[in-house]
Parts: sequence; structure tokens; C-alpha cells
Amino acid sequence: MTSVNVDSEKARLERRALLDLAAEVDEDMSARGGRCLLCCGHGAVSILSGDGMETYGRVERYTPR
Repeated sequence: MTSVNVDSEKARLERRALLDLAAEVDEDMSARGGRCLLCCGHGAVSILSGDGMETYGRVERYTPR
């Protein structure tokens, strides 16, 4: 994945291609009762929802002691 700091247009195209691929996988998984889980590296595990993503499952925050 190209950084938006390096080439924002290329990063946008890559992100769109990845979301399109995830939508195909999600459609196949949904037919079998599952979902495509998106683990993007920052933030919560998500699923596709409409034109975006939504948090999947419960989120727990950990803080240093």
C-alpha cells in the first residue's frame, strides 16, 4: 500500500481496489453466513457497511499502567 505522503492518487486507487476485492470476498462469505473481516492496522477490526466500514465486535482499550 502506497503512503498518501508519497503518492496520494496511487494510494487512493490502491485503497479502492482493496475495498473492491474485500466486497467480492464479503459477498461470497455472506452467502455462507460469514463476513470478510478488515484488519487495516489502525483502529478496530471492521466489516464493510454501505459505502464504508463499521466496527466488528467489541472494542477494548488498553492503557499503560
